[in-house]
Amino acid sequence: TLNLNGYAGHSDWRIPLVPELASVVETGCVSPNNIRINTTVFPATPSGVFWSSMQKPGAEDYAYTLDFGAGGATPTMKTSPGAVRLVRGGPWWTPPEKSVAQKQSNK
Repeated sequence: TLNLNGYAGHSDWRIPLVPELASVVETGCVSPNNIRINTTVFPATPSGVFWSSMQKPGAEDYAYTLDFGAGGATPTMKTSPGAVRLVRGGPWWTPPEKSVAQKQSNK
């Protein structure tokens, strides 16, 4: 509904990919609530995991989340709680193509 209503004057909001989320992790920055993110740029960021739009291959009930405390991505059941940090526009990162060997092993 954010896109239908033109939230903040825009209609191209989406859930980011893991590499996009990971790009704002700052390993040298630990806030009072133990998250590795610049709270001047991203104020009021809650601790906990944030959802990505990346589904775990071969497991449609799982998607990857990113923990700003630990800084790692983990496959998580889609029914689990988590926060969402939306981004705008198209992704700046695309997953690499599978190699011929990987494609043949999936048959």
